[in-house]
Amino acid sequence: MIDSGEGNASGRDNLWVLLFFPEYETTEYLFNGATRDKGQDIIPVRPHHLGKPVHVYASFNRYNGSDISPSSYIGIVPHS
Repeated sequence: MIDSGEGNASGRDNLWVLLFFPEYETTEYLFNGATRDKGQDIIPVRPHHLGKPVHVYASFNRYNGSDISPSSYIGIVPHS
């Protein structure tokens, strides 16, 4: 993903995250998350998803809703 200050990125852009839980073949998502300049966000998930492996995809939405960056596959996060 483009860092704030590069290209059209802005610190006001909002995080978009998709979590795919292969064990249940379900997703959780966060559409208008924290702004890019915050550097992190907390994504609430259903209790039965806790501790399960999850595929993580992320992107940023332009603060005014006019554009979205290409998504990036962050990887599979194994939970213990």
